Amino acid sequence: MLSMPSCMDLDETVYDKLAADNFGQTQTEIDALVGTVNNSLRSYFSGDFYALDDQAGSMSVKPTRQGGDWYDGGQYREIYMHDYTAQTSCIRGAWGTASEAIGTCNAALAVVENSEIMTDAVKAQTLASIRGVRAFWFYKMVDLWGNVPLVTSSEDKELPDCKSRQEVYDWVVNEVEAIADQCPDRENNYGQFTKGAAQSLLAKLYLNAEAWGVTCSGNAYEKVINACDKVLAMGYILETNWKDNFSLTNENSREAILAAIFSESDTNKRNQLHLNSLHYKQNLVYGAPFGAWNGLCAQPDYVKLFPEDDPRYEGSFLIGQQYDLSTGEKILTAYNMELNYTAEIAMMPGTGYDGTKWGAVLQQAGFRANKWTYSSSLNDGMGNDYHVFRLADIYLMKAEALLRSGGSASEATNLVNAVRARAYGNTNHNYASVTLKEVQLERRLEFAWELTSRQDDIRFGCYDKGMWASSDCERKSSDHLKLFPVSQTAWQSNPNLKQNPGYPSF
Repeated sequence: MLSMPSCMDLDETVYDKLAADNFGQTQTEIDALVGTVNNSLRSYFSGDFYALDDQAGSMSVKPTRQGGDWYDGGQYREIYMHDYTAQTSCIRGAWGTASEAIGTCNAALAVVENSEIMTDAVKAQTLASIRGVRAFWFYKMVDLWGNVPLVTSSEDKELPDCKSRQEVYDWVVNEVEAIADQCPDRENNYGQFTKGAAQSLLAKLYLNAEAWGVTCSGNAYEKVINACDKVLAMGYILETNWKDNFSLTNENSREAILAAIFSESDTNKRNQLHLNSLHYKQNLVYGAPFGAWNGLCAQPDYVKLFPEDDPRYEGSFLIGQQYDLSTGEKILTAYNMELNYTAEIAMMPGTGYDGTKWGAVLQQAGFRANKWTYSSSLNDGMGNDYHVFRLADIYLMKAEALLRSGGSASEATNLVNAVRARAYGNTNHNYASVTLKEVQLERRLEFAWELTSRQDDIRFGCYDKGMWASSDCERKSSDHLKLFPVSQTAWQSNPNLKQNPGYPSF
């Protein structure tokens, strides 16, 4: 029996208990299959990828809490200090998640290709959308590991070896270019891989080519601009209210280009950012039944980049004293200290782990995620969707590409100012002109918690600089650390895999 939630429309219909034999013989079964592919994107948010994409960058951190919570064998220390190895748990988990998602896509493609119930046009569009999701997962593997297996068929039972980053990159680019015009249009296809998602993914691939050490035919930055222009012509808009992108009904945002759809009733692949970030007693603030885990918070020096009059400051971070909704009283931690979130995260003396300077911090230390609205009925899963790509990113990618290619600085300034003015609600904070420095800052202000940090830091040349200077936990600095090691567990399952350069070989 197969259980397959569908993301074909905003009602998030669930198809359950479908017979496995002869699967794919009705449109309902095909919809369920495509929904399962789309739902693989839910695994990208709020799990192991948060460690790799944000905590290894400059945005967030999971410090060890007073009492030892979140040391977790040292994996989050390893991620922050760039001391990761083939045994680091969240690296193993992310590799497994991406590989499983690619396998799901390959299996779905085989069913759809063999189905006889669709017209040729519908089949071509369905296949293109599935191939787009698969390309996204290969893009993430190229981004994080570089040299990865390239498995594109569920019929291939041979253990694959690793292909070079250049070879996999070329395949992903060619794949997305091939399907871009066949994917569904924007209208009425929220939650699917659309034409806009294809062009957004191409822009990401071209923009990062130089930083990844790969080449593509033609001028990569001109290709970024071309892909962004195509998205800008598709009817997406910058939402007037920035917070509408993160509301409880953010499926209505016309800024969203590719979305991972969540519901509070989800039973797996849930959006659990609130549990990962908020204090154990934070449910008292909202009168909600959830029990949070008190982990993820913002790196202190990242917070300091935000002017306090920028609405994205309080719109991104949960700040200050927390109060019990039912009594109005200050909430206290288990150590009888006020639950007053502070930007600074201080190590407690004498608490170092594994002979390093990494020690425990107070339960209330660190600003928490406050970007997505929390509901009063919140339990184990948030209902807010996560927008993998949204239009503000297109504006800022185009601005960056213009500046990197010697294009119009005036146009780049207008693009950055459009994002900035939307956030402030006025043009009083607009720039007279921008350089790459302002583009990088605007990306940090706009995309906190949105899994852009590591990739941006590598592209802007500051990946070895964390934003928690007071921790005195310096990061290792070496070019090979810009790629994560292939996990030991993956190699044990497939001895044909080769370890990335700079790490001990298997």
